[in-house]
Amino acid sequence: MTGSEVLGIAFEAENISSSLTSFEPTLVLTGYDTKRKKVSYAFTAIDEDRQLPPLVTKQVVSNPIANEKHAIIFLWYMTLTITLTRGGKVRVRILNADFRTLGFLRFQWDDFVFLCFARLSEV
Repeated sequence: MTGSEVLGIAFEAENISSSLTSFEPTLVLTGYDTKRKKVSYAFTAIDEDRQLPPLVTKQVVSNPIANEKHAIIFLWYMTLTITLTRGGKVRVRILNADFRTLGFLRFQWDDFVFLCFARLSEV
C-alpha cells in the first residue's frame, strides 16, 4: 500500500480435496474498524487461470475492484471469503493486521466480546 492507494492482496491457496475445483474471481474482505463499524472490500483475482488442482499450492494475487479503490483501513476480526465453483465458500478468519488466523469458535467468541464490550481478547 502506498499512501492511501490499495495495491491488492496476495495469498497461497491449496485444494485439499481429490477433485479439481476453481474459485470465483471476486474475493471479499470484511472486518471491523476501531469504532466497531463493519467494513467490506471487494477484490478481483488478476490471473485468469483460477483452477485449483488437488494438493497443489497456487499463488493468488488480486486487485481492488475499480469502483472500490479507497484505502484499506486497519481492521479487527477480518473474514476473507473465497467462493469456490464446487463446495461453496471458504472463509479465512483473521484477527488483525498481523494476519494471525483464528478457528471458528475462538473467532466468534472474540468477535462477540469486541462488538458487545469494546474489548479485545488477550492474544
